[in-house]
Amino acid sequence: MAVFEWRAIAPELLLLLFVLIVPLVSLALQKSPRYKRDAGRLTLFALIGALILVGIMMVTGNHLGKVVFDLYEVTLFSQFLKIVFLLVSILVVLVSLDYAERFRNPTEYYTLITVATVGMMVVASARDFITLFIGLETASLSSYILAGYLKNDGRKVEASVKYFVVGALSSAILLYGISLVYGITGTLQFDAVSAELAGQVRAMQPVTLVAITLLLVGIGFKITAVPFHMYAPDVYYGAPDTVSAFLSGGSKIMGFAAALKVFVVALGPIKPDWEVLLGIVAIVTMTLGNIVALRQTSMKRLLAYSSIAHAGYLLIAVVVGTQLAVAGGLFHFFTDAVMKGTAFLIIAAIALYGIGDRLDDMKGLRLRNPFLALVLVIMLFSLAGVPPFAGFASKFALFYSAVQSAFTDGPRWFVWLAIAGIANSLVSLFYYAKVVRFIYGEPAADETKVELSLPTTIALSIGLIIVIGAGILPQYVWGQALDAAALFVP
Repeated sequence: MAVFEWRAIAPELLLLLFVLIVPLVSLALQKSPRYKRDAGRLTLFALIGALILVGIMMVTGNHLGKVVFDLYEVTLFSQFLKIVFLLVSILVVLVSLDYAERFRNPTEYYTLITVATVGMMVVASARDFITLFIGLETASLSSYILAGYLKNDGRKVEASVKYFVVGALSSAILLYGISLVYGITGTLQFDAVSAELAGQVRAMQPVTLVAITLLLVGIGFKITAVPFHMYAPDVYYGAPDTVSAFLSGGSKIMGFAAALKVFVVALGPIKPDWEVLLGIVAIVTMTLGNIVALRQTSMKRLLAYSSIAHAGYLLIAVVVGTQLAVAGGLFHFFTDAVMKGTAFLIIAAIALYGIGDRLDDMKGLRLRNPFLALVLVIMLFSLAGVPPFAGFASKFALFYSAVQSAFTDGPRWFVWLAIAGIANSLVSLFYYAKVVRFIYGEPAADETKVELSLPTTIALSIGLIIVIGAGILPQYVWGQALDAAALFVP
């Protein structure tokens, strides 16, 4: 009889417990003038507690390697991803303590963020397609509601509806692809699917190619890969600012975690059938994202297209699929989530002062709040891959993995993935530099000071410290990523 290893999933259980507690406590304190902040503080407490539990497991090694009912595993890979998801959620909730004051019932907002975070953690630990799908849908359904949480804003309702329709379609396609995988292999566990495909005769190749295509389309929507990206700019632009940070820093990384499990692990033995197609998608995604970003006049849309471009970079880890590539992917998961999430949170912080998200609104931000301007500029330079920030270190690791594989046991064309990544990083400098010019080179139309609250200051400071620290001392994050990848890729 299988033993239920509840300690192995203590972080998830803690969050689920608070999903029940927070609404009840908020209901009891509803007449209190501070109940909106109390719901946020309780959620923050739960997320920090879960982060500490995950960190303890990683440091001590307790419960690593445990498998719950043969469906859920606790490994360095899963714990690394959970730290990314929890960190993004904590930063979002910190800024939301002020931002959510505009919500009529922020308790629902915080509950949805917690549920979505649990869904992401399920994806990180999933050992089979069904558990993976449940985690994806748990996070996605919560995200659909969050995208349209400001119901009195038509733009946000439109974003939510568009996100829901596209998400439902992608889920249906993904589920059909999963059903074909089961028909081909007779199993849904990633390792078992891999073993079956490795031992099969190539007679079923047409059906296998259909399954690969459906899985690529279904996951492509989740990670905003071209040509499945069209909804993303409208959703990121229309969603509440803190939700945009959550989607770009958490939901997208969740999609890449799923991509690694599906393509690198489950479909690894038939890699020649999909690697060229996925490589083309990677190059087109990073190129189109950067080219369209050059023409944007809205910060949120600019960051949305930048996020699409980074999806192309991250696909390199999936295409190459070596230990080094997966480690580089994990490193860039971490840095991209923090950089993009912090940039969106800055937009949320200035929105409280009536400052819009257009580039013209960034004029003279250095005079209104020097700290805010500095953090935003550092995030943008890091996203571009400028040393000595974290974005440079993680991009270098990612691109180097493609070159290393190309000149050892991988196809020579892998080197073009690195060349395309470097070229696109140079292109991205132009639109990031344009924002910097508005911040530091243009006079301010309004010099009213922007005062940050303590929680927002803490959130932005955490993002700043991580981006600078992981850039100057990358070996600490890189070491954890390498250890996680070594167990993930045999």
